[in-house]
Amino acid sequence: DEIWHESLLQRYESVSLVSDRGEPSRPLVGERRAVPEFSEDQKELLRSGHGFIHSAHNQHESSSVFVVKPLDQRIMPGLALIGEIKPAYIINIREEFFGDLEVGRTIVENGRVVYSTLPQAYSSVIVSQIPSRAIISKSFSWGYGDREFLSSCAPVYLRNIFEAPTWTLVLSESRRNIQAPISAFKYTFVLVFLTAFFAVILLSMNQIRKNLVPLHRLKQATSNLAGGDLSSRVAVDSGDEFQDLAESFNAMAATLDSQFKTLGTMADIDRAILSVIDTENIVDTFIERVSEILPCDSVGICLSERARDNSWHSYTRDIIHRGNKIVRSMHIPKEELSHLRSQREHMIKGSEQRIPAYLEDISNQGMFHYYVMPILLANRVSAIIILANRHERKYSRKEIELSRQIVDRMAVALSNASLFDDLNRLNMGTLTALARVVDAKSPWTAGHSERVADLAVRIGEVMGLSSQELEMLNKAGLLHDIGKISTPRSILDKKGRLTGEEYLIIKEHPEQGVRILEPIAPYRDLLPIVLQHHERYDGKGYPDGISGNEISICGRILGVADAFDAMISDRPYRSGMSLRRVLEEMKNEAGRQFDPEVVDALVKISDEQAVVEECACMR
Repeated sequence: DEIWHESLLQRYESVSLVSDRGEPSRPLVGERRAVPEFSEDQKELLRSGHGFIHSAHNQHESSSVFVVKPLDQRIMPGLALIGEIKPAYIINIREEFFGDLEVGRTIVENGRVVYSTLPQAYSSVIVSQIPSRAIISKSFSWGYGDREFLSSCAPVYLRNIFEAPTWTLVLSESRRNIQAPISAFKYTFVLVFLTAFFAVILLSMNQIRKNLVPLHRLKQATSNLAGGDLSSRVAVDSGDEFQDLAESFNAMAATLDSQFKTLGTMADIDRAILSVIDTENIVDTFIERVSEILPCDSVGICLSERARDNSWHSYTRDIIHRGNKIVRSMHIPKEELSHLRSQREHMIKGSEQRIPAYLEDISNQGMFHYYVMPILLANRVSAIIILANRHERKYSRKEIELSRQIVDRMAVALSNASLFDDLNRLNMGTLTALARVVDAKSPWTAGHSERVADLAVRIGEVMGLSSQELEMLNKAGLLHDIGKISTPRSILDKKGRLTGEEYLIIKEHPEQGVRILEPIAPYRDLLPIVLQHHERYDGKGYPDGISGNEISICGRILGVADAFDAMISDRPYRSGMSLRRVLEEMKNEAGRQFDPEVVDALVKISDEQAVVEECACMR
């Protein structure tokens, strides 16, 4: 049928019947072809029922290859099928020739070319180059004209099956085709290498830039940190180790910043509370600054009044709402003080127990949780520090250590203030005692120095003197007549008019007072005031006869207060004047004996009846 016919044509040039004597008959497939002459051995093979392959060699053309197969002798005796095989089918390639890209295939039998895809001129060269006995695969090179080829040959054994000589299969390809991929690879390799090289450079530069940016930022931040800028931070969001390093740096910087701020605040508090000796200033500094290092919603401190047992002053301030300082007197029971002596610092929750008396004021601000730290001086609770919060708060170990340091510093500051208060009271007591010794020389001057000191301070307050100047006025007022210790009592109590000599003795008391006070270093600022309290505004006073602003303001005030008390009080030689007359006399002398501004301040005081009534009742 057609399918069988087409299948045979793909493999054979023609298929015919032939006798065992080599006589051909009509072709079965394809056109009639010349039948090769068989050798006697081949004819014998046909008669014995064996097939074989026969190669017919032509001088100028490629050889023809036939396959001969005897038919069943019982059905068709003496006949065989002979087919001329298409050479292309033998080596399993297409007939199309693809030029230099084609791998040349050549079949050689006994030094003759059976079939070749290469030109015939090439085939003869290949035959001459094939090893005489190619038992195994071998390679060789050859050339034709200006072209070089590389070939590989291998035997194809046909004797055992097809009763034919051994074929040699040769595959050939031009050296240029073989080396073309290498040449192309060299060019491609250079391009790939250069592309990869520049890509690596670009990627490296990009990575280096990415690395240098955070490194530069870290370096800058480190320099800032070393320069003291503890607020320096690094912003890196690279998502790699540099970001981790930046976060670690920021955490370290924040910790250092917090620690240095704490140390700075502690130093400020130290300087503030240890450099002053006034209890009020110490308390104000504490309640203003303590929250900067010990977080809390409110702060309080209770101070004892040493002169009165169990009497205390409470100072509280709501920090969250920036409230003002609240000061209140209070009483703390002895049992609570005893508990504080044994408990030291401790926590108190408002819902767990009765609120102690010392927490009542601060609890009224809505506080719930309290950290209490008592200060003991000489085994006596002298102060109670309270940190209060609206909600429960646990202080860290570091914060507790800081609180203890602050308590220790407050204890030192309050102890210093207490010692200063004791010294100040002792000093003022000594001054008052000296003043009373002087005034006791004559019954007519009893209490004079204390009244003069009090009036001088009140005048100074009206005139806006500083607290330091007021303190100097008070001390100078108590000591202004201390020089009269050397004045004979007979002169002080004389009822008649003083003689010129007696008046000269009286005029010596300012200088005598200076000589008495001069060895006492803390009183040196008082010497000009004591010396000048009898100077006149017009320069006619004593001992130096200075005038106007040459006289210190305290000396001018003390002169007015001394003259006022002398005129309104009884003396052995006259009765005390009325308040109205005294004020008229002083107004008349304003600008001559007295400073007009000081007289105006005295008149203002007299109008308010604050001091005058007290002085008048002592006449």
